[in-house]
Amino acid sequence: MVRRGLGVMLLAGALAGTARADGPSEAGAIFLKLVPDAVSAGMGETGVARWDNPAAVWWNPGALGFQTRIEGYYANTDLLPSFNLPDLYHRYAAAVYPVPAWGATLGGHFIYTSYGTTESRNENNNPAGTFHSYELAAAVAGGARVHPDLGVGLAFKYLGSHLSPQSTAGNKTSQGWAADLGALYRPGWMQGLGLGATLTNIGPSLDYGIGPEKPLPQNLRLGLSCDVFAALAGLAGANLEAEPFIMGWVVNAEFDKELVDLREDRSPRPFYQALFTAWSDDDPQNEKDGIIRHVGMEAWGKLRATPDLLLRAAVRSGTYYDILGDRNPSSQGFSLGADFSTPGLDFWYRFDYAQLSAAHDNPLDKQETYGLVLGLQLK
Repeated sequence: MVRRGLGVMLLAGALAGTARADGPSEAGAIFLKLVPDAVSAGMGETGVARWDNPAAVWWNPGALGFQTRIEGYYANTDLLPSFNLPDLYHRYAAAVYPVPAWGATLGGHFIYTSYGTTESRNENNNPAGTFHSYELAAAVAGGARVHPDLGVGLAFKYLGSHLSPQSTAGNKTSQGWAADLGALYRPGWMQGLGLGATLTNIGPSLDYGIGPEKPLPQNLRLGLSCDVFAALAGLAGANLEAEPFIMGWVVNAEFDKELVDLREDRSPRPFYQALFTAWSDDDPQNEKDGIIRHVGMEAWGKLRATPDLLLRAAVRSGTYYDILGDRNPSSQGFSLGADFSTPGLDFWYRFDYAQLSAAHDNPLDKQETYGLVLGLQLK
């Protein structure tokens, strides 16, 4: 489809509220804000304190320290479906691989966001063909437990932003790098509880060669995840894994704030300065309102159908409250999966689905994400 930058503008508008305490976000690389997986999307965009998600490379590399299984994940989101633009989408692929000899787990992911085909204009504003706009990121990560209850991790990623080619007037092509830091605490005295913290998209601004540089959407996120049933069973000394049917109820709660600060001339402050100045560049009430609140819930069940077959199912719901962005969508989703056991190998799969619900005039309404997990473990 041919549009004059419509996909980029629509997505920027839909995400504009995410983050600055003094108004819409001024960050570049907006695709880095898009939640990649259906599990987290169905739980109000929460996931920083989960330790059982192969998308931990994106959410919290510290969670890799608690992952002991080889897993691959793929997800697709058709962005802003109300506009019916089939080439506006977000795709995510990730993998995690434990290395017991190192006492660590390695991971990586690849993100590709398509903004569609755009009509090109020359210096005289005459048609000059079409081009495809997109952004991508490739990351490698590692995480390990520095204490039986504490995992820490680090991710490095390459960023490519191709909004318009160099052959057009108003070239907008850039590339850069960023890092993510994460930690996850799972106290031994409370089963099913996780406390997570991340600082993501740490890196220099993107320089497109025209206009001010665009800062990355540097973000601080804090949260907790608690499987209430597992916590109660642990306190009672019960061993639920021995039961043929197990249920759980997970509650997630998180807060996040974008740490971006622009000078009066609209040029960005360096990311290491914005870590501190972004907290005080506006009045206290706006700083408070710039913190986005997230909450999500999941009810899950596992049934041991046969000694070699374990069936899994889950349903989810959640919401987030972005005051300055005037966004308060709800979300819901489900998963279906199974584990198969053989004498030398365990194999499992899981299908995930999530949908956002918002006001009918909100472009996020009915946005869907599909995901598939494949995993294996050698015995």
